[in-house]
Amino acid sequence: MNDLARRSVCIITTVQHNVGDDFVRDGIIHLLGQVLGPTELQLIHKHLPITARPGFNWVHSSGLANRLDKVSANFTLRTTRRLDAVLPLRRTSDRVRTADILVQSGGPVYWANEEGDCADTEWWHPLIERRWIPYAKGRPFLNLAGGTCQAYHSDASEFTRHPKVLEHIRRFYDLTALTTVRDELSVEVLRQAGRDAHLLPCTSLFAVDQQAITPSPGEYIVLNYMPTGGHFVLGEPTDAAAWETRFVALARRLAKGQRVIMVCHNQKEKEAARCLLPELESFYSEDYREYLRLYSKAHWGILNRVHGCFALASLGKPSAVIGSDSRARMAKQLGLPVVFVNDATDDWLSPRPLRNPLRPRRGRHGRSLSCARHAARPDGRHQGAAGRVLRRSAPARALRAAFASAGVGRHDERSRHRRRIHRRSPRIHIGKKPEVPFARDQIVLGEDINARFHEAPARDRKDVRRHNHPRPRHRHARIIDRAAAIWKQRSDRNI
Repeated sequence: MNDLARRSVCIITTVQHNVGDDFVRDGIIHLLGQVLGPTELQLIHKHLPITARPGFNWVHSSGLANRLDKVSANFTLRTTRRLDAVLPLRRTSDRVRTADILVQSGGPVYWANEEGDCADTEWWHPLIERRWIPYAKGRPFLNLAGGTCQAYHSDASEFTRHPKVLEHIRRFYDLTALTTVRDELSVEVLRQAGRDAHLLPCTSLFAVDQQAITPSPGEYIVLNYMPTGGHFVLGEPTDAAAWETRFVALARRLAKGQRVIMVCHNQKEKEAARCLLPELESFYSEDYREYLRLYSKAHWGILNRVHGCFALASLGKPSAVIGSDSRARMAKQLGLPVVFVNDATDDWLSPRPLRNPLRPRRGRHGRSLSCARHAARPDGRHQGAAGRVLRRSAPARALRAAFASAGVGRHDERSRHRRRIHRRSPRIHIGKKPEVPFARDQIVLGEDINARFHEAPARDRKDVRRHNHPRPRHRHARIIDRAAAIWKQRSDRNI
């Protein structure tokens, strides 16, 4: 077997296409690094499967694909698909065939709606049926942080009317060594197909760890606007005009007393922000890491982009999600306020909590917007329950268990011992401090961890740096407490 440092991991994702996909991929890379150590990463842009051939990267990276698709919809995909089908597959020049591990990174993987269904996705046949299945030879295939794309209030019952889709879902699941999903609807879809999976928060929660970005005191409020409240309108019509009116009123009300930045994840959102609110600052970048840096200095946020809320949550920043499809519901795994765009009424967006952000409020609409930001202090710090500890290694433990069963992982004596340890169920300690104040993959809430480190005796700091988390920091108490409860309930089947 190849040396671990040269192990190749191929990730099916999008590249310079969607900021949220970049967050998810970075989180997966961070977790894989905990399990495998240094690896060689290869990325395939899933919307152009021909990028599995390194020599064709330029079709996407040069922007040629976008320009051709403006002339004719999906022209680049249709043309390159025909070309890829006639070119021979060589093991030494194909990313899927040379990979030791293949990973499907995030995104909706289960859907059956008026836009189509997941059985006909553009990357499945060229990458999996043609490249992976005939040449897998025991190499693991991982489906990580997958989700759904259905109507917001879907209960997955519509999948029973699509036997072809359910058969595809079963086949996809059976091919993988590990499947993790990020929302409860995905679990229900898999149950419809007779399968079960690990339900864990989306890996975009770990993007800031991969980029070593730490939170700063809040300087501004971040807002994100999508014209229909989300990417798609699926089965449940949205009142776009009413949402626009309510959003503009909210943004201008907030801007009267605080600095507000409109965060735009694509050009369409940038144009909408400039058209509706030209007096406010707007932010757009081609580099997804700049968004993480922007979020690190935010006070709190209200977004249509669910992965923006995950980035804020990972930095201990309160946020709320307003969405139009089932993807928004994955924020419930963190205990964040989530609402259907038509239900984001003036009452839900009431200005009263804005004047007193430390006071939680419940109204007739249930959890209100104030729950997203009631813990935010003016100095940018956040309230937390003292002494509550969460082991954040549950996703990594699930990966280690899958790798151990597939014979993939570290191969020295110490690592074999670690694999034996990590086959145990993850332990979540509530109301108990760790023996070591900065223990690896543990977070202590309700105290300034960095201050504790600097107050420690000088002779102890070296040990802290060597044995414990390199960037200790706290998370938002409500988010962590909710995640702890979710992971604790499922700890027996996560391993």
